[in-house]
This record gives sequence, C-alpha cells and structure tokens, in this order.
Amino acid sequence: MEYRKESQFTNNASKRVFEEVYTNEDMPDNRACDANGCYMLRTPQMFASNLSQEKAISVRRVMCEPNAHVFKMRIVYYNETKTNILGSTDYQTYDFTSSNTMEEILNKIITDSVATTTLNDVFKLDYDYSKNTGDLIILPFSDDGTPITFSFSCPTYKDYENLWHTFNQTNKPFNMDFDNYEDYNENCMEPIESLNLGNVWSREPLYVHASFSSSKKHYLCRTGDFWFKPSKYYYDNITSNDFEIYFTTDGNKRIIPHDAVKIIELCFILRQFSRL
Repeated sequence: MEYRKESQFTNNASKRVFEEVYTNEDMPDNRACDANGCYMLRTPQMFASNLSQEKAISVRRVMCEPNAHVFKMRIVYYNETKTNILGSTDYQTYDFTSSNTMEEILNKIITDSVATTTLNDVFKLDYDYSKNTGDLIILPFSDDGTPITFSFSCPTYKDYENLWHTFNQTNKPFNMDFDNYEDYNENCMEPIESLNLGNVWSREPLYVHASFSSSKKHYLCRTGDFWFKPSKYYYDNITSNDFEIYFTTDGNKRIIPHDAVKIIELCFILRQFSRL
C-alpha cells in the first residue's frame, strides 16, 4: 500500500502528538558542528525507544532572533610596521538591537571610522560583505595611499566580546591571548592589515533545513514561520535517533547563527498513518 503524499495529510493526523522544544540551552556552541554547519540534536526518548509504531516529525515553529549588543569602541590607525599610532577616532557607544541588519551595523561602524589628524591626513575603513556567503573583509585606507594597519580599541573586555559576537563569532575576541581579565588592557588587539571573517550572519530571516525532511534540499521552513497545527509530516527519512538542523542564507550556504536566541518547536508523532 502507498502512503499519501506529504501535502495530502490531514491536520488531524494523530492524537498521539507530543512536542519537544529545543532552545539555546539545548543548542550551545558545543552542539554546533562547524565542519558541517549544523546543530546535532536527538529525538525525545519516548520517540526514540518506540519500535512498534510508525513515526513522523512535524515542525511547529522555528525562531531565530539576533541578540542585542551595546559596546564602546574606537578605531586606532597605525603605520605599516605597526609601531606608531597615526591617528584614532573618538570613543563611540554602539547600541544595536535585534532589528538591525549586518549592513546597517557595518555602515554605522564605517561611518564613525574616519580619523582626521592635525596634518589633515584622513584614515578610514571600508568593507566588502556578502550576506549570501557570510564572508566579511574590513580594510583600512589613507587618503594619500600610505600603507596602514588598524585595530578596534575597546575600554573593557566585555565591549570586545559584544563587538565580536555582533559579527556572529565565538571564542576569544580577535584571538586575544590572555586568560584573566586582570591581564586585559584596551590595546589587547594587535594591529592588523585587514579583518577577514566567515559565518557573518546578515541577521535577516534564514532558511531552515532538517535531516529528517524529505523535501528538496531537506527544506523545512523559514525562521519566524509558525503553525497552530502540524501541516507537513516527515516520516520516510527517520533512520536515526540523532538529527541535524541547519540554517542557510539562500538554500545552499550554511550559517550557524551563534548570535541569536533560537527556539525550535517540533511535533513528534507516533501512529499508524491512514492509507489510500
């Protein structure tokens, strides 16, 4: 006997539906598989241990909301050998909310990056960013073409962390090499010729994919989508108690949204499906 197609299932597929909510506590950084760009999760024990009934999974809601960040920062420009300070901007306080896109954040930082010296030398930053690939390059420029380097200077380590997390990065900010806050000073970041980062999330809605989905490219939904009742059921690809959830910018390029509040609500269904 053939099963009905996914789109033909009724909303009342089962009375034996139970939900599982996966939140940030279930998906910390150590559950993220950077090599595959996904979060590795497990099905509930009741679902995993059941061998007598057919199983299905349906999505209820996937939320992925960027975190807000406040930090204080200035840009310091150095000569090419990184030995002398050529100029710097004044400290600015940045307050980015969950609604700010990465382009808005970068444009604000770049606008505030211009430093004019007493000799009328002008130094500034520019950037090249692709929200589809998540690749970001920030470069310093001088008006007379003099090779320069730069650094972000923050008054506290917490400011550095917030700046780093705004770029959707993890681990120590800018690879700073110290273990204790007592060892921190505002010039901890070494001057660099350019900042090259990957996995920089545009902070816009993402496509959501799941290994149990039988749809094209394992597509599940978009972040922010919500269903009061299960409407799509996936059952013919459930071969393991482990499954992966991953996010993409365009259906192909995977992004791990570290800088976000994540909530994934799934319905796990145990029943013998109606046949044609």
